[in-house]
Amino acid sequence: MTRRLTPAQIRSYREEGWASPVDVLSPSEVTRIRAGLEAWEQHAGKPLAYPEKSAAYLLFDWADALAFHPAILDAVEDLIGPDILAYHSTIFIKEAHTPAFVHWHQDGAYFFLDPAEQVTAIYARALGRPPRAAEAKAAVAFLTSQAALLRKEKAADPDRLALIDLGLAVFNVSEFVYVK
Repeated sequence: MTRRLTPAQIRSYREEGWASPVDVLSPSEVTRIRAGLEAWEQHAGKPLAYPEKSAAYLLFDWADALAFHPAILDAVEDLIGPDILAYHSTIFIKEAHTPAFVHWHQDGAYFFLDPAEQVTAIYARALGRPPRAAEAKAAVAFLTSQAALLRKEKAADPDRLALIDLGLAVFNVSEFVYVK
């Protein structure tokens, strides 16, 4: 059962890479978040730009409220399941009456993976970085072969078990360091 998205939106995401519309913020939430952004810009004397626009949820309460908003997380959960990691976020602002724009893109392409959302999260959680191209290729091959093996053994939820196995393997590489 989905928490936020319709079956048509989920199908659109799987087939086309996007889902729309997804209404998540009330007018009062939009006003509060915008006020937080504008207060920072007023204080800084400039529009939000790099480096503050990258991972802003780590710097600003208003951005944290947006990144971890329950309605947004519910929509994400409908697509990738309940294990969600905020790996990276960049805020792109299109000021009114300016020619600025952001080209259409899919962030998953920058991580070289399919399924990007799970494998990238495993690497981010274990190693604090995205996988390198060769690691991404190996991870996808591992997931494919491991899930096929688990299906042959009639395991329940073989795709999930393959992801767990990948996670265990990545956590056991020599690059992983536990910091208390």
